Amino acid sequence: MRFWPDTHSVAAIDLRTTTNNAVYKTTLYRRASLVLIAGVLLSSKALAVHAEVPETPVNSVSHSTPVQAQQVLWIDVRSEAEYLQGHLPGAILIPHDTIADNIAQWAPDKSQPIQLYCRSGRRSGIAAQVLKDLGYNKVTNAGGYEQIKKEQIKEAQQTQR
Repeated sequence: MRFWPDTHSVAAIDLRTTTNNAVYKTTLYRRASLVLIAGVLLSSKALAVHAEVPETPVNSVSHSTPVQAQQVLWIDVRSEAEYLQGHLPGAILIPHDTIADNIAQWAPDKSQPIQLYCRSGRRSGIAAQVLKDLGYNKVTNAGGYEQIKKEQIKEAQQTQR
């Protein structure tokens, strides 16, 4: 059997190159994954910040800090898309399927008066039951968004007379 030093050295160089390429690719994939994760985190933070954009509040609800005890907290339990199409002034967005995980940051006091609404009253009813199960004792299902808007307009017109 004959030994070819050139072949052996080429194979060794090839092996090192392959190993270096694999390490480089792995590093590249890890960096790309980190950039992707950072982008997702930043975009979800931007969505959360967008949901907290202050408007002229009707009921003095703060969008950047938890609500003080005994102020009525209006919560829209619809989807973000529905919320962005229109919501009550001063209302915060907490979708009904995430309310158990997110309510404490907005209402740490379980005696906080909370008004929930959605499109028809079904999702706000589900969210109300979840909050009652968590120990919140002043929770009201206010019903549907359109109906509440009509009632608020009617009340505003009556107070102007």
